[in-house]
Amino acid sequence: MRVPRVYCGEPLRPRKTVVVAGQAAARLARVLRLREGAAVVVFDGRGLQCDAVVGDIKRRTVELRLGACAAHSVESPLTITLAAALCRAEKMDYLLQKAVELGVAEFAPTQTRRSVARADEKRAAQKLAHWHGIVINACEQCGRNGLPRLRPPRPLADVIAAATYEAQGRHCFYLGPRAEARLRDTDPLDKITLFTGPEGGFTEDEITAMAAAGCKGLRLGPRTLRAETAAIAAVAAINSMWGDS
Repeated sequence: MRVPRVYCGEPLRPRKTVVVAGQAAARLARVLRLREGAAVVVFDGRGLQCDAVVGDIKRRTVELRLGACAAHSVESPLTITLAAALCRAEKMDYLLQKAVELGVAEFAPTQTRRSVARADEKRAAQKLAHWHGIVINACEQCGRNGLPRLRPPRPLADVIAAATYEAQGRHCFYLGPRAEARLRDTDPLDKITLFTGPEGGFTEDEITAMAAAGCKGLRLGPRTLRAETAAIAAVAAINSMWGDS
């Protein structure tokens, strides 16, 4: 039986007792129906995990008694920053979840001209909190002990500028159905920023701006993919070639 994993953001130490609340407590007590003495694994989001057992279960909190702790990493040696264009809420959630499972190191939601979803400053904190929960749940499921970096939504021009500024040792690509380059034609890399478009694709001006910043176009094949499918397929292919392989 697979031992449940739970995220705890506070510092972890052997034989320490921590208390989780909110969704984490509800998942352990009401969804998984764990009882006192059940085994769990607790991780801190910075690479450390600890064996633990469930202690006192209350209405809104669950006590976890930590045992042995050790650094354990399943991170990809390939550092991928995924600059994914904003799309509809349920598609964005799915894209983020799968990107975390596939090993993306940083997620940069990007506002593009044809993005159906729009960045709303008034709801930015709420949206980031929602996405942060998805990142945590995906890490709990896939075994990652380090939380990927999650940036707030920014306009494409700002994300391009950041990718250019951080370009030392980093390669930049964007997905495009008319791009000539294919993954198999590219030399092995260790740091990548990957721009993926919205439902309607990038505009010509946006492609020009990315190319001017040094980004190269990539195509995945002859079929037209949905925005979330293209992003996930590209990350999986890139990581298979140069990361987890």
